[in-house]
Amino acid sequence: MSRGGVCLQSIWSPSVFRLRQTGVDVVCSAPVEGYRGWYAGLCLSSRVTGAVLEAAYGYLNWWLSGKPGAILSRQGYYAATPQRARSFLEEKEWNFWYAGQAAASDLVDPFGGVCVRSGDIRDGGSYATRMSHVRVWNSFMDEQNYLVRRWREFLNA
Repeated sequence: MSRGGVCLQSIWSPSVFRLRQTGVDVVCSAPVEGYRGWYAGLCLSSRVTGAVLEAAYGYLNWWLSGKPGAILSRQGYYAATPQRARSFLEEKEWNFWYAGQAAASDLVDPFGGVCVRSGDIRDGGSYATRMSHVRVWNSFMDEQNYLVRRWREFLNA
C-alpha cells in the first residue's frame, strides 16, 4: 500500500496506523457481513509440571495483568482483559481505543511514534460496536475456498 496501486486489501491494525504515520490515507471498512475476528490465546500443555509449570503460570498471570494489554491496545489490538489494560492506559487512550471517541490529543504507539492524530475516530467505532460485528472466529471459514477464488477474480479483473 505504501508504494501505491493497492486500493483494497486485508490488513492488520498496526499496519493501518504505520501507513497513516507515513501519510498514506487508509480507511478500514466495516463490512455489513461482519468482521473476521482473531484471537491470540495462550495455553499450557497438560505435560508441563513442576518449576516449568509455575513459570508458565507466572507468565500467563503477567500476560493477563494489564500492561501487555495496554501495549497491544496502542497498536490497535484488543486485550484479553480490557479492564486490566485500562489501568495502564491514559483516559484519552481508553476513550479512543475502546470507547470509540475522538482522540482528545495525539496518541502514540508503543514505540513513541504518533499513530493517532487529535480528533481522529477509530474506524468501526467502540470495542462493543466492533466486537458485536465479529461473525467468524475460526482460522478458516467454511467459505474459505469460495472467497479465495472470488478474491483472485477481483484481483485479475
